[in-house]
Amino acid sequence: MVYYINDLDINECARRIEKIFKGNPLPDAIFSGSDPKAIGAMQAFKNMGYSIPKDISIVSVDDLYLSEFMDPPLTTVRQPFYDMGVAAAETLIGMIEDEALKESEPIVKLLATTLMIRGSTEAKLKNPKSDIASECSRTRATQRD
Repeated sequence: MVYYINDLDINECARRIEKIFKGNPLPDAIFSGSDPKAIGAMQAFKNMGYSIPKDISIVSVDDLYLSEFMDPPLTTVRQPFYDMGVAAAETLIGMIEDEALKESEPIVKLLATTLMIRGSTEAKLKNPKSDIASECSRTRATQRD
């Protein structure tokens, strides 16, 4: 099941999360499109008495400065904001200098991201004796060291 919440305001996001999940079964995890929305979700689940990550894991995309100072620290995908700006500027300059680029296919540039595993996620494995479960546990333990 997918819910789309398009509010950047942390408090409004928290209110919507509470409305959606109050009295309903929780998913294993929430994947948020931005750190502010994830922070709102964390606030909402805590207000409802849930423990993060014991009851629900939360993952986001941004890695804003505040994310590592949340309680628990937010697991997030670090985006290369500086590199994104450089790529956008180079593309724009190229389009200004070469009229043909304006009419070309969209320009796609792939930039490296980094998953910053922190305290807001926890593996919830259905069959802890499986090979995959064992590998996940070993990986998680190694990342904490």
